[in-house]
Amino acid sequence: MYKVVACDDNHEITNYLEKIVRENYFSDINIVTFQTSFSLLDYVFDTAKGNVDILLIDIDLGDDNGIDIAEQIKQRYPHIKVIFITGYIDYARDIFEAEPCFFLVKPIDEGRLIQALDKAVSLIKEDRQRCISIVSRGEIRNLQLSQIRYIENRNRTLIIREKNLDFEVHMKLGKFEEQLPENFVRCHQSYVVNLDHIRELTIDGANLYSGELVPVSRSKYADVKQAFLRYLGQKM
Repeated sequence: MYKVVACDDNHEITNYLEKIVRENYFSDINIVTFQTSFSLLDYVFDTAKGNVDILLIDIDLGDDNGIDIAEQIKQRYPHIKVIFITGYIDYARDIFEAEPCFFLVKPIDEGRLIQALDKAVSLIKEDRQRCISIVSRGEIRNLQLSQIRYIENRNRTLIIREKNLDFEVHMKLGKFEEQLPENFVRCHQSYVVNLDHIRELTIDGANLYSGELVPVSRSKYADVKQAFLRYLGQKM
């Protein structure tokens, strides 16, 4: 599921955005709408704590500038994809500091809105194959997926074993696993391993190119073996 936040000071516009999203994306996209920048920022920063995928925002928010608001959000949460909305095409030259992925002009055409959301989702999918954003104790860290060898759950703390360092985060392993692509496999109650880093799989565990041995439980060995063989087949 992808989370969208939309902000426009016109209630009819936010209702329209919500209607189009719900009719076309069903449960794939969850949308939350706001009429003021204050309520938007309060939600993104304090309620969602950056757990947002797409920002749909009107450039003209009365006393506030939607471009400035988007820049504030992007500075703190650079993973969020921005789609600007405006009734004034002249604003287009000022939008690029916020790195938008699409620009919609009012009146908003349904087809263009769907095109914008599809593009944003496509970019998010690409990002998720390369990196993942983790929030822990109010801090955000972007992790390169290719650098993660495995994740270990120890005393309710996840230890993410990267190429050159280890990173600890307070999160349930299952929740973290949901954000990972298919080359990450749950091999043990307390371990998730990156298939890219496995040199050899035996009944003793997964031998990594780093020389480490990651435990593979008996109950998960068959599934891990099948995933590893499928992975090797895709590489040939």
